[in-house]
Amino acid sequence: MEERSLICANALQETKGKEFEIATDYIVSHTLETILQGCDVDHLCDFLQSSANDFPYIAIDRSGSHVAETAIKSLAVHLQHDEARPLVEEALTIICKVECISYLFKICRNQCLYCFPLIVPTLFLGLMFSNYACKLEF
Repeated sequence: MEERSLICANALQETKGKEFEIATDYIVSHTLETILQGCDVDHLCDFLQSSANDFPYIAIDRSGSHVAETAIKSLAVHLQHDEARPLVEEALTIICKVECISYLFKICRNQCLYCFPLIVPTLFLGLMFSNYACKLEF
């Protein structure tokens, strides 16, 4: 298992700066999904933080939406461990701070609420009410 995590971590390092292109590519996005499922929480959060500015656009792309969903679901799996919680919250905070139009925000918010029903409502409320670019419709 540790070997798989190391291979996935190395592969994610190669995506730095090219997250949007890779996540939205019809063929390569499937490989990225597999990598995100197999990596540890540190590398998963690094990927999310480095792709935060593009994350809303990845989330609405035909191929990228599956990558975004896989990344968030993988965060949910890691959230089972208490020591991962601060990393997960930090990654979500960075994604939430990205200025986005309300439609993109709703997609991200709904997916996060599905995976993180306990921490996301307070996290999103605190961050997004302060972000005037996004209009909430709860």
